[in-house]
Amino acid sequence: MKSKKDLFKIGIVQISIFVFMIIYFCKISPLIPYDADDWLFNGTMRLPFPMWGVFNPTRVLPEVLMPLGGYLASLIIFPFTGKYIESITFVDAFIVSIFLVITLYTFYLLLRRGFNYSINTSLASEVFFLLSFFLIFKHVNVPSASAFWTVDLTCIFFYLIPGLLNIGVLLIIAKSEDFNILYKKYDKLKKGFFILVLYFALFSNTQFNIILATFSFSILLKKAFEKEYKGKRIKEIIQTNIIYFSILIVWGVTVIFDLNGGRANGLSTGSSFSKSLLISIHSFISMLKGINKYFLIISVIIVISSIVLSSLSKNYIENNKFLWLNIELIVSSVLSLIYLLLAYAKSIPSYASRIDAMLAVLLLFLLIVGLDTAYLINRFKCIKILIPLGIVLCGFIALNFNCHPIYSLTGGVNPGTAKKVDMYIINQVVEADKEGKSVAVVKVPKNTDSNNWPQAFYLSSGLQNSLYSQGIISRRVPIKIKPDRNINYILSNSLNSENFEPLEK
Repeated sequence: MKSKKDLFKIGIVQISIFVFMIIYFCKISPLIPYDADDWLFNGTMRLPFPMWGVFNPTRVLPEVLMPLGGYLASLIIFPFTGKYIESITFVDAFIVSIFLVITLYTFYLLLRRGFNYSINTSLASEVFFLLSFFLIFKHVNVPSASAFWTVDLTCIFFYLIPGLLNIGVLLIIAKSEDFNILYKKYDKLKKGFFILVLYFALFSNTQFNIILATFSFSILLKKAFEKEYKGKRIKEIIQTNIIYFSILIVWGVTVIFDLNGGRANGLSTGSSFSKSLLISIHSFISMLKGINKYFLIISVIIVISSIVLSSLSKNYIENNKFLWLNIELIVSSVLSLIYLLLAYAKSIPSYASRIDAMLAVLLLFLLIVGLDTAYLINRFKCIKILIPLGIVLCGFIALNFNCHPIYSLTGGVNPGTAKKVDMYIINQVVEADKEGKSVAVVKVPKNTDSNNWPQAFYLSSGLQNSLYSQGIISRRVPIKIKPDRNINYILSNSLNSENFEPLEK
């Protein structure tokens, strides 16, 4: 039983992470609705189940969670602040921070209960796991991304959150030797809650439920070689592994649904599959080049050394479990990579160059590194002594913001400019509503894209739904988007930015 001191220690770490991440997503790299997709999904909620033939058949979680954030922002925060965009930023930062903290805490529970590591070791490893999200793409004194980066606010909900949720469920399953046995011991409420979480994890995004599908497959692959399964009937094997088989079946259903959806039908490379696959592979390699080489080298050393040391250890039971989990995660990451490269080759090969689109693989990689770091910390006393120094040094590197991070904003605009553009557009709709106009002709920056992306022409429906459903306008005013180069001055910088000069050269 945990003492009050232990509970305080665990609680303070989780709360500190939560508060920091809210500050990060509100102030350091703020989440701001800016492009047409952001406004489309911010104010329109879908039905919470898969739908055959629609544009996004199985992306249930992002398409209910993102508008829910918009509703909460307008109903709870906006009345007190009077700042619409800032209210959305705060609520969305709150939501993604909750998912991150829960994922990190399940990682802590895996170490604490799954491997029986001490509280201090588990908490320290949790902090290192968090810092790895910042360190993996960190390049000091130049703008750099993190594993939290996405193209825009929409992709925070469509990519980052589904990735975190699927990793969280994976960690829950990995906590026990056989989750099917543990699940049977759950009471009805706990079983129901797990099914709820699993439902939204699987019906979130087929680019991320692949995490659970490949992990379940790797577990079943391991069991296929175990003596106790030889000679058993297929029905019996399925019954004793019902959770893993169910995940694979539902994942297969989501893929079938998505292949018959509007988005899949509208995506075509126009090239031969082999050529598209090569482009997809080259795109992924270009993304890998953005990884900090020192982080990559240290990570590889950590993984190899922990696997070698554990395989030579005399503590068979503990190290056997550790080794198998490593193997399962490595198999999952390789299979996920192959799946994504094939999927993008069939649709848009350049997606493989994006951090957010390849996040399933990156999350599995960071999880392996985090798990193996924890193993080394637990095994060697000399490393435990260096934990405070290691956390502080990694923290200073990760949180070195001499140059701003690369923002999750389409077109690379800065947050201040994005807010100005948003308010300029919104104010035109609000004025048209107040004046009782039959149509709101809304001037937006003129862009080079034929659809005027990011303020695309379909911004009209998404913006109207957001502003009406969230009480900013009193009626559904028809909106006509009018690109106007005369207002592009909002996007231009009034002052030139000088190159950064490091303190120590």
